[in-house]
Amino acid sequence: MPEPRRRGAPVIPSLAVELRTHLHRALRRAGVPEAHVEPLVLAAWEALVNVADHGCGVPQLVVTHAAGVVRVCILDPHPAAPRPPLPDGSYRSPTASTLGGRGLALIAAGADDVEVVATGPGVQLGLSVRLPWGT
Repeated sequence: MPEPRRRGAPVIPSLAVELRTHLHRALRRAGVPEAHVEPLVLAAWEALVNVADHGCGVPQLVVTHAAGVVRVCILDPHPAAPRPPLPDGSYRSPTASTLGGRGLALIAAGADDVEVVATGPGVQLGLSVRLPWGT
Protein backbone atom coordinates (compact mmCIF):
# COMPACT_ATOMS: atom_id res chain seq x y z
CA MET A 1 0.00 0.00 0.00
CA PRO A 2 1.45 3.42 -0.88
CA GLU A 3 2.30 5.90 1.87
CA PRO A 4 -0.64 8.31 2.40
CA ARG A 5 -0.18 11.82 1.09
CA ARG A 6 0.20 14.38 3.86
CA ARG A 7 -0.49 18.06 3.50
CA GLY A 8 -1.85 20.98 5.41
CA ALA A 9 -1.38 22.26 8.92
CA PRO A 10 -0.52 20.09 11.88
CA VAL A 11 -3.48 19.22 14.07
CA ILE A 12 -3.23 20.84 17.47
CA PRO A 13 -5.41 18.69 19.75
CA SER A 14 -5.91 21.32 22.45
CA LEU A 15 -7.06 23.91 19.88
CA ALA A 16 -9.35 21.40 18.18
CA VAL A 17 -10.98 20.46 21.48
CA GLU A 18 -11.27 24.12 22.47
CA LEU A 19 -13.06 25.06 19.21
CA ARG A 20 -15.44 22.11 19.43
CA THR A 21 -16.24 22.87 23.09
CA HIS A 22 -16.77 26.58 22.30
CA LEU A 23 -19.14 25.73 19.46
CA HIS A 24 -21.16 23.27 21.59
CA ARG A 25 -21.56 25.86 24.35
CA ALA A 26 -22.46 28.68 21.95
CA LEU A 27 -25.12 26.57 20.21
CA ARG A 28 -26.66 25.47 23.49
CA ARG A 29 -26.68 29.09 24.78
CA ALA A 30 -28.48 30.11 21.60
CA GLY A 31 -31.16 27.51 22.30
CA VAL A 32 -30.41 25.23 19.38
CA PRO A 33 -32.29 21.95 19.97
CA GLU A 34 -30.05 18.97 20.73
CA ALA A 35 -31.18 17.27 17.51
CA HIS A 36 -29.49 20.09 15.57
CA VAL A 37 -26.40 20.61 17.75
CA GLU A 38 -24.40 17.53 16.74
CA PRO A 39 -25.09 17.78 12.96
CA LEU A 40 -24.10 21.46 13.02
CA VAL A 41 -20.98 20.77 15.08
CA LEU A 42 -20.03 17.96 12.68
CA ALA A 43 -20.55 20.27 9.68
CA ALA A 44 -18.44 23.01 11.26
CA TRP A 45 -15.83 20.44 12.25
CA GLU A 46 -15.55 19.30 8.61
CA ALA A 47 -15.01 22.92 7.56
CA LEU A 48 -12.31 23.36 10.22
CA VAL A 49 -10.59 20.15 9.11
CA ASN A 50 -10.59 21.51 5.55
CA VAL A 51 -8.86 24.68 6.76
CA ALA A 52 -6.18 22.57 8.46
CA ASP A 53 -5.87 20.42 5.33
CA HIS A 54 -5.38 23.50 3.15
CA GLY A 55 -2.55 24.56 5.45
CA CYS A 56 -2.96 28.26 4.74
CA GLY A 57 -3.49 29.69 8.19
CA VAL A 58 -5.65 29.65 11.27
CA PRO A 59 -9.43 29.56 10.80
CA GLN A 60 -11.78 32.07 12.36
CA LEU A 61 -14.98 30.73 13.92
CA VAL A 62 -17.89 33.07 14.68
CA VAL A 63 -21.30 32.06 16.05
CA THR A 64 -24.23 34.49 15.86
CA HIS A 65 -27.92 34.25 16.75
CA ALA A 66 -30.56 36.63 15.40
CA ALA A 67 -34.16 36.48 14.19
CA GLY A 68 -34.53 32.77 14.93
CA VAL A 69 -31.42 31.74 13.00
CA VAL A 70 -28.15 30.49 14.42
CA ARG A 71 -25.24 31.03 12.05
CA VAL A 72 -21.77 29.51 12.28
CA CYS A 73 -19.18 31.21 10.07
CA ILE A 74 -15.78 29.75 9.37
CA LEU A 75 -13.19 31.82 7.54
CA ASP A 76 -10.71 29.71 5.59
CA PRO A 77 -7.72 31.82 4.51
CA HIS A 78 -7.04 29.45 1.55
CA PRO A 79 -6.85 31.51 -1.66
CA ALA A 80 -8.73 29.05 -3.91
CA ALA A 81 -12.13 30.10 -5.19
CA PRO A 82 -15.09 28.24 -3.68
CA ARG A 83 -16.81 25.58 -5.75
CA PRO A 84 -20.31 26.73 -6.74
CA PRO A 85 -23.36 24.62 -5.85
CA LEU A 86 -25.40 22.84 -8.49
CA PRO A 87 -28.54 24.63 -9.77
CA ASP A 88 -30.62 22.83 -7.12
CA GLY A 89 -28.35 24.28 -4.40
CA SER A 90 -26.65 20.97 -3.57
CA TYR A 91 -22.97 20.15 -3.90
CA ARG A 92 -21.52 17.40 -6.05
CA SER A 93 -20.29 14.31 -4.31
CA PRO A 94 -17.37 12.73 -6.10
CA THR A 95 -17.28 9.07 -7.03
CA ALA A 96 -16.31 6.52 -4.41
CA SER A 97 -12.88 6.16 -6.01
CA THR A 98 -12.02 9.84 -5.49
CA LEU A 99 -10.03 10.85 -2.43
CA GLY A 100 -11.41 13.99 -0.83
CA GLY A 101 -13.95 16.38 -2.28
CA ARG A 102 -16.85 15.38 -0.07
CA GLY A 103 -16.52 18.25 2.40
CA LEU A 104 -19.22 20.56 1.08
CA ALA A 105 -21.71 17.71 0.70
CA LEU A 106 -21.04 16.66 4.33
CA ILE A 107 -21.27 20.25 5.50
CA ALA A 108 -24.55 20.84 3.66
CA ALA A 109 -26.06 17.76 5.35
CA GLY A 110 -25.55 19.32 8.79
CA ALA A 111 -27.20 22.71 8.27
CA ASP A 112 -30.42 24.18 6.93
CA ASP A 113 -28.50 26.60 4.71
CA VAL A 114 -24.89 26.79 3.50
CA GLU A 115 -23.33 29.86 1.96
CA VAL A 116 -19.83 29.83 0.46
CA VAL A 117 -18.38 33.23 -0.42
CA ALA A 118 -14.95 34.25 -1.71
CA THR A 119 -13.56 36.95 0.59
CA GLY A 120 -10.50 38.13 -1.29
CA PRO A 121 -7.83 35.72 -0.39
CA GLY A 122 -9.92 33.22 1.49
CA VAL A 123 -13.36 31.70 1.68
CA GLN A 124 -16.12 32.32 4.21
CA LEU A 125 -18.40 29.39 4.89
CA GLY A 126 -21.69 30.19 6.60
CA LEU A 127 -23.81 27.42 8.13
CA SER A 128 -27.29 28.33 9.32
CA VAL A 129 -29.93 26.53 11.36
CA ARG A 130 -33.43 27.95 11.74
CA LEU A 131 -34.77 27.51 15.25
CA PRO A 132 -38.23 25.89 15.32
CA TRP A 133 -39.75 28.66 17.41
CA GLY A 134 -38.14 31.47 15.40
CA THR A 135 -36.67 33.45 18.29
